[in-house]
Amino acid sequence: SDNIFYRDENNVIQSVSRIKFSILAKENIINSRTLVFDNVISNTNELLFWEKPAFESWHSRAFSLN
Repeated sequence: SDNIFYRDENNVIQSVSRIKFSILAKENIINSRTLVFDNVISNTNELLFWEKPAFESWHSRAFSLN
């Protein structure tokens, strides 16, 4: 899936397209502190850090999050 998963302000996991995620970032609904699920992992040890603030993930660079 090309969807991006994140936790919203109510702590609910959301799944949105990359386009929608980009729109939410531009509207500052999603920012660098938003918890995201980093599905780009290379080994099982990284599952411990699967959920992280966007500033610690590729999301921050890809979507220019503040």
